[in-house]
Amino acid sequence: MLLQQAEVLRATGDTFRAAGDVSRALLFYDAAIDLYLRSNQPVSASVVCEQVVLLAPNGVRARCTLAWIAVLLARQEIVLRRIAEYAETAEIAGQGDRACRQLRCMAEESDEPAVLEVIADALLHLGDEPSSNRVYARIYDRQRPARVYDTTADHARVVAARLTMAIST
Repeated sequence: MLLQQAEVLRATGDTFRAAGDVSRALLFYDAAIDLYLRSNQPVSASVVCEQVVLLAPNGVRARCTLAWIAVLLARQEIVLRRIAEYAETAEIAGQGDRACRQLRCMAEESDEPAVLEVIADALLHLGDEPSSNRVYARIYDRQRPARVYDTTADHARVVAARLTMAIST
């Protein structure tokens, strides 16, 4: 049911976009993203987020969602770019504090040194040196072990829950 509603919202957003009414299209796309995520359809949500980014390049929420989806899907080559884009967009929009909170959560869910380094760099750039140092410590000193999950599905559920919380706040 939610998936069908998401499809209808997405199609409605497409209609408004085609008619040149970007602000209405964005409202429908936002609602579609929420329903896709609640329906456990992160790939569909990311496709709509991409449309939002094309229409509103400074859209912080869409970039945050894209970064979380990349973490969820464990696509390192994408996650590196998404995290950097999110941090930059959030800073421009004056949402650096919120981005730091999200980046700290993302760091808790990642074990990849390259991903952790991008997060640490972003935290440092946003002025959160203590958090940046803690993330760097995980990379180089392994002072704090990563979270351990019984299965990949357990990890995916935790990341999906964090993503849902991220977009709702």
